[in-house]
Amino acid sequence: MNSDKATGFVAGCIFTLSLTLLLRAPPPPPKRRYLGLPNVRAASAVVHGSTVFLSGQVGIIDKLEASDTKEQTRQTLAKIEKLLEEAGTSKDHIVETMIWVKDITTDFAPMNEVWNEWVGPEGKKKGVRACVEAQMARPGIRVEIKVTAAIP
Repeated sequence: MNSDKATGFVAGCIFTLSLTLLLRAPPPPPKRRYLGLPNVRAASAVVHGSTVFLSGQVGIIDKLEASDTKEQTRQTLAKIEKLLEEAGTSKDHIVETMIWVKDITTDFAPMNEVWNEWVGPEGKKKGVRACVEAQMARPGIRVEIKVTAAIP
């Protein structure tokens, strides 16, 4: 092979390789969408690609509406359901849940009773779940729940 043919061959290979790599470039990262109150530093939820990440939700709207664990759990789950709907998904697509309760010995059972009503019939799973006792950020809060869900 003479040098002109060899140079042309190498240039053709480089062009083909460059074009192949360009066409195989990964897609740009998905855009993020933030849900919740507009003038609050942290979002109530972030949609990233086909996943929604909710921050910890509590049963407070303007003020703490209920003092008992069951009602706080109901209010919290209602907020979660609304955020999931706004993100384009539902509780049926939850993949992970983290629950904090003020006192594990007195708050777990009532929270769990409401949770079981919310998730539906026995055996219907809502992803993985953990529950721990924690000091809450505001007085009177008994339950905080954070979920991650897939968007179908």
